[in-house]
Amino acid sequence: MRSLFRAELRKAHRRHDLLVILLIAAVVVFLSCGNHHPDPAAGYSALFYAMPIMNALIMSTGMAVLASRIWDVETRGNTCKLLFTLQTRSSLYVAKALLGILEIALIGLLECIAVAAVGAFKGYTEPLEPSQLIWLFVCTFAVSLLLFFFSFALCLYFPSQVPALAFGLAGSLVGLFSGFMPRICCYFIPWGYFIPLSAMETGWNPETRELWYIPRPFHGALLVVAGIFIVLLIAAGYKLMQKKEV
Repeated sequence: MRSLFRAELRKAHRRHDLLVILLIAAVVVFLSCGNHHPDPAAGYSALFYAMPIMNALIMSTGMAVLASRIWDVETRGNTCKLLFTLQTRSSLYVAKALLGILEIALIGLLECIAVAAVGAFKGYTEPLEPSQLIWLFVCTFAVSLLLFFFSFALCLYFPSQVPALAFGLAGSLVGLFSGFMPRICCYFIPWGYFIPLSAMETGWNPETRELWYIPRPFHGALLVVAGIFIVLLIAAGYKLMQKKEV
């Protein structure tokens, strides 16, 4: 298995997956910084509020792109039959799943590093709460995994990656709009789970036009639901790999 995973890493290097990862994280951070509160005493709160929204907009499409690229090298030349004679279907699926997990973890880590870097660069006076930073990573990682394995299952089910990319684009729009729906609706839209899992919400005074940020409790139950979806999607993808015709 170790040699198979190293082979997947070499494929990722040739596909320039690192550039895609950096681009996804950079777009999320750039759009989040564009929604900053001007007060440096609330800078980190503004980031923790904006980044889940931007993740809901970007990650569905981003995960579809990653999943399609990870599987595309096997389908472009119709080489599945050759691959399945060189290695087992199970080992191929596990190696690609591990690669996807590693790349998603890197995206989450880059976002967290960017939060600290932006705060230092802009001179935020608000203390950076480690618990909120860890929560941002955990939620970004978990929901992105859910979206990745959903897209990966679509890549395995359909003969091309177009349906996965189409679902990814639609999921980005649905995920973003879920943030403007009643809170109860957000729980039924996995593409937008980033938003209800956010550790920060806003208050607004229409008379003074004053905006402030309010920490809210971590939503552990919804994170567990996301974990259940991940397990189900991994199992579904594994079965699709076993039954895939070549």
